Amino acid sequence: MKTKLTNVNEGVAFLGFVIHSKTLGVNPKRIKRFKDKVRRITRRNSGRKLEEVIKELNPVLRGWMNYYLVANIDRFTGSFMG
Repeated sequence: MKTKLTNVNEGVAFLGFVIHSKTLGVNPKRIKRFKDKVRRITRRNSGRKLEEVIKELNPVLRGWMNYYLVANIDRFTGSFMG
């Protein structure tokens, strides 16, 4: 990424976060990637056992939540997976 001068009120994207003057949020692009990954893992037509899906999904959910734990996440815009 190139150097960019911006106002902190607009938000600055850095390492998957969006830094505002008083808050720290998750970059919307990262939320979209996360949702797409969960959708890919939980496809209904994959023909896998539920235990296998859970085994693959758990580290993804745990890792994502631990990484973004410091962000101010009240909810995602819209429904969680929509």
